[in-house]
Amino acid sequence: MKSKKSKKSKKSNLDTNFGVSPVVGMILILAIIAGIMAIIQTEYVPKWDYQKEAQNFNVLTSEASRIPEILTSGVTSTSLHIDVGVNYPQYPFLVNPLSSYGVIEVIPENVSISYKVYDNTVKENYTSSAIVIRPVYLYMPEINITYEYGAVIEYGKNYAKPIMLNQIAFSRNEITLPIVNSTKVLTAVKTINLHFFLLSRGVGKKVYNLTISFKTLYPKLWKSKLEKIYNDSLAKISVSGNVVTVRFKSAMIVSIPAWCMYTKPVSSRTSTMQVSAVVTQPSQVYLNPQGRSSITIQVLDKYGNPASNASVRVWVANTSVCKLLVNNALVDSLNTTTGIDGLSVVYIEGLKQGNTKIFLQSDIPATKGGYNLSVVLINVTKKAGVGRYTIDIIHANGSLVGYYGYGRCCRCWNYYNVYSYDILASVSPKPDKFTPVNVYFLNNSEGVLIQTTEFCNSSGYVHVSITAGVYTTYPLDDSKVVPPQYLVDEKPTEVVVSVGASSTSKQINYT
Repeated sequence: MKSKKSKKSKKSNLDTNFGVSPVVGMILILAIIAGIMAIIQTEYVPKWDYQKEAQNFNVLTSEASRIPEILTSGVTSTSLHIDVGVNYPQYPFLVNPLSSYGVIEVIPENVSISYKVYDNTVKENYTSSAIVIRPVYLYMPEINITYEYGAVIEYGKNYAKPIMLNQIAFSRNEITLPIVNSTKVLTAVKTINLHFFLLSRGVGKKVYNLTISFKTLYPKLWKSKLEKIYNDSLAKISVSGNVVTVRFKSAMIVSIPAWCMYTKPVSSRTSTMQVSAVVTQPSQVYLNPQGRSSITIQVLDKYGNPASNASVRVWVANTSVCKLLVNNALVDSLNTTTGIDGLSVVYIEGLKQGNTKIFLQSDIPATKGGYNLSVVLINVTKKAGVGRYTIDIIHANGSLVGYYGYGRCCRCWNYYNVYSYDILASVSPKPDKFTPVNVYFLNNSEGVLIQTTEFCNSSGYVHVSITAGVYTTYPLDDSKVVPPQYLVDEKPTEVVVSVGASSTSKQINYT
């Protein structure tokens, strides 16, 4: 009997021991899982998140590299989407970081430029902007992307290097220096849209004695880059603090497009444009009594670009020495208007021996308002006998809005002024084949974009769409032109006229 009881007791103990084993096993399994997840959390999640940050930086670099392209593209307005923050992957049962934000900072930078064009010296000071993008990463080292003077620069710890192989601003014979106007900005964002609006379209011009000084965040980088482009025979490059100065020793082609940039959408804008200079060729005239000569006038805006449709008042100080010619009639003063290239020509006639000055002073119109035209009709009709075309811009309600100014051919339409109700427009005969183009209707580089279809192929009405540009030309409530405002150039330009004693001169028949 005892032996049976003993066997029962042993069996009971064995049963109890086997009952504990599953719990221990479960604990061991959980410990193994926790260990694996800890390894994943500490070893793999950082690697995965690092890869995500690297992908974001590549996207960010690609987006920022579009800024120089935009500033030289010729469009009147556009927006650029920037992905500053990172959306980190969310893994189950792991500690995942939240989406990160980055910082956009706009830093004002001073630019000064002086040059000689014709016989006139032009000096201007501008304020441009550096656009600094600072992504905040958890695993990648601190790194910034900066747009500055046509270059996109990557800046990290103890280094700065251009992201783009070639910056757009400086080349051996030509300079395109975009000016970006913006208010100082410092904001933390995940994504942001940068809105660019054209102020003044850069037009290349040949200048002499050019000197450019600009403040920069990376003076050593710019000095090194410029020294690779210009040797000592072409330019002298110097650095003082954060200011780089380049003094060119030969003629250069210079273009200065100017933009406004905003970090918030702008539905419409108004502005005025200040005349920078009225330059003349020549600046001194020698002629005989009853001799005639011409003076070419060019009006430049604040950025040194031609100001079309600018009114220039011209008058003679001593009208006994010489007078101005209008349709072969002598006058003391006149008003002339610049064309699309900012140019106008006036004629003078010498009366008696002596010296005098001719003064030139410019007014430049600027319009206010918005644009409410969504669809217009363009009527293309051929002028009888001359092989040219008139183009009327007609509002959807049937009222005439305006016309475009001057063009050389349908295929190569450029920029035109819309400033009148008159139907007075002409272009060269249409080509046999025509591809769709964008036609810009501008008022002093401020206007609307009209995107056309193939309306050079045939006469008749063609639908086009209109979208608001940087500055708009008509008010929001109707289609009437707003009376222009005028900003007067305070100091008139002077041309010295010397009339000699000889009475022999070549007669110019001026009409």
